[in-house]
Amino acid sequence: MAADRTLRLQVPVAGRASAQLAVTAPHGAEDLDVSVSRLRGPGGALPPDAVTVRYPQFIPDEVHGGVVADPLREAETVDVAAGRNQAAWLTIEVPAGTTPGAYTGRVVVRDADGEIGRWPLRVDVPDVTLRDMADRPFVLDLWAHPDAVADHVGVEPWSEAHWRSLRPYLKDLAEHGQRVVDVAITEDPWMVEHEGEWRPQTWSHYRSTVEWSWDGSEFSFDYTVFDRYVEESRKAGIDGAIHAFAMLQFRGPELLNYTDTRTGERVREEVGLGDARYREAWTAFLRDFRAHLEAKGWFERTRLAFDERPAETMEVAFEVIAEADPAWSDKIALAANSLAEADLTEFVSFNYSFLDDVPDELIRQRRAAGKPTLFYTYYEPRLPNTVTASPPVSTRALGWVVEQRDLDGYLRWTYNSWPEDVYRDPSFRYGQGDEYLVYPGDDGPVSSIRWEVFRDGQDDAEVLDLARAELGEDSAVLRAALDGVDADSPDGPDAWARLLRQRAAVTDALGGHGVSVAVAAPEDSVAQGTTTEFEATVTATDEALEDVELALPAWPPEAVEVISPESTDVAAGESKTWRVRVAVPADAHNLVVLAGDVRANGARVGSFTWVPTVVAAVADGSLTAAPEVVAPGSRPVSSAVPGWRAAESRGGRRHGVSGGFPRVAAGMSAG
Repeated sequence: MAADRTLRLQVPVAGRASAQLAVTAPHGAEDLDVSVSRLRGPGGALPPDAVTVRYPQFIPDEVHGGVVADPLREAETVDVAAGRNQAAWLTIEVPAGTTPGAYTGRVVVRDADGEIGRWPLRVDVPDVTLRDMADRPFVLDLWAHPDAVADHVGVEPWSEAHWRSLRPYLKDLAEHGQRVVDVAITEDPWMVEHEGEWRPQTWSHYRSTVEWSWDGSEFSFDYTVFDRYVEESRKAGIDGAIHAFAMLQFRGPELLNYTDTRTGERVREEVGLGDARYREAWTAFLRDFRAHLEAKGWFERTRLAFDERPAETMEVAFEVIAEADPAWSDKIALAANSLAEADLTEFVSFNYSFLDDVPDELIRQRRAAGKPTLFYTYYEPRLPNTVTASPPVSTRALGWVVEQRDLDGYLRWTYNSWPEDVYRDPSFRYGQGDEYLVYPGDDGPVSSIRWEVFRDGQDDAEVLDLARAELGEDSAVLRAALDGVDADSPDGPDAWARLLRQRAAVTDALGGHGVSVAVAAPEDSVAQGTTTEFEATVTATDEALEDVELALPAWPPEAVEVISPESTDVAAGESKTWRVRVAVPADAHNLVVLAGDVRANGARVGSFTWVPTVVAAVADGSLTAAPEVVAPGSRPVSSAVPGWRAAESRGGRRHGVSGGFPRVAAGMSAG
């Protein structure tokens, strides 16, 4: 990568973005270190922790073979074996209250032999402020698995050591916008038939947070662990609804698990759905549970939760609920696996596989009634999704699906249900990555590329939601953005370019002060080593603007030129168009992001962004038929955000890179 190449991101105030650098080392590299200087701009220097550098770790790839990069290690340095590639994952966070403008610094790459290279980093902060995660309307409902933490740390479940180990995971969920406390009120609610026996669908059990007891004549219940889990979740920042699993088993026969206080033995009793014993147990529980919740002040925020149960099965449970305690009848949450259960419950999450069949009118009616409506994914389809085989652009697009369908949020059936040794054998029963979004660490969660890119998509959803409120539902920019991103589109530069282009257009529109800017180009692609042009049309929306000009950062030096006009006045309600010439670097790959400001009388009044894909040029100057192919997100290091080329897993080389010294390529994901 040329030393004069500026690495550029757009990050709103109180927002964040991801970026990736990739180093290939034909003869290896010891103590590889990627560092970023303090970013300085109109508001001074951003805090030292505004940029975090982590290193994607390779684990076995059970889908395609070989290895795949996903866990993000926190380390001072890493070693790179000969012929291997190593990425560095950058997370840039712009604090609330930051003055908008351009913040610049440098990315420096070193190894034990000295400096490999350094590159300018520019973070454009538009005059757009995202809300605190707790204040956003996006409802995130990931089912945490506290037992998996105890099993991997090796501590007694619900001991003080377990609670200490749980807190970083609860904090991580809260920081990502988790709204729901999902809790097991029965032993192992998710039983399945696995290798000829009925057992939990995950490697770790789901231990009940409510202790059920039977003395031969009546049931009693101890809520000590349940109360502690809810309280720990609230302290971490998860203070929304409580969803209690499960009055119905996920698969197989209905079970009652309790301690027989006459003998002290644990009993697993099989009962029939709706039979006398089932009704006896659940009537006792529902009445006692309600009384306990009311005493704690939690009843109004608690729902009985069900997972993919068919309508006819749920109707039996609903009948039991109505007979036992009708106060529960309207307090139901469901992950719905068919349209037959579309409007049975207060809180519903629809399987993405049939989301297109869910009527817009149903979603509107539910919203008007104050009933949350989400969608969820499991292993299929792989895009959009968060599994290891999903292209990262499809993971990020999940936030766009929420806004496109005007939903309330996203649900996933697990956050951390790890297999026994997730780093060596990364799947238990389901496809790789379906069972977890983070990895276990020594003192808390280890993030993943999938988890970070999903978080970027949440910021996209926030930008779109702000645009809905500030620009209006019928805003042409908003409608074009929502229509312009296809969550089902295959991976590649085109998919990334479309998403980044639409995100930037909405952000630029939100950040304008009395001005709107539209960018147009003959094509959405440019050729390596050629010169092209685009137009930026500036409209004065509120009042006349004087001495209007485009401010374009050099990328690289001498590569961008405003052809005409240099500056001009723009009357209120009128528009003027600028022509800009761009020299595309010969080593550009996948896509480029070119951003600029609109200034009037020297003051910034707006911004614009152009994101074309890059195609290769042949000797006669004509273009190849299609952009270079980026390997799927499941391939080694190919989870790279746009702009850097995919790498081979072993002994490969990056196209266009040769020689025996470590080389660097970069990708920036406009935040």
